[in-house]
Amino acid sequence: MTQEEVVAFWKKASDKDWDFAMELYVGGKRYDYALFFVHLSLEKLLKAIHYHRKDSHPLAIHDLAELARRAGLEIDQEFEKRLKEITTFNIAARYDSYKLSFYNKAKKPYADTWINIAKEVRKICLKTLS
Repeated sequence: MTQEEVVAFWKKASDKDWDFAMELYVGGKRYDYALFFVHLSLEKLLKAIHYHRKDSHPLAIHDLAELARRAGLEIDQEFEKRLKEITTFNIAARYDSYKLSFYNKAKKPYADTWINIAKEVRKICLKTLS
């Protein structure tokens, strides 16, 4: 695959996860899973940026702040703090007690806040790719 094809692959996968996250969020029943898919979407978008800038595969990691740094994004403390919080939405391999704790945390007000923040992060990432 060419560099353009790899970047397009990551971006398309990110868009698909973003759309699903928004469906879940608008549905209003499983904010925890909506936020999980927000994380997946942003992770894939950061991997697209990495490949776009470095022409090499990014690490197989899920830490958004680390992915942003490795992609060469200049991030301030506030942006890093946001990425670190969004990274906590990655609940796939966590213990059941952590999943329950996150489920209880991910109510509408929390989801509203973090969906809006994620939209800002996504906008910055997409601008970097254009």
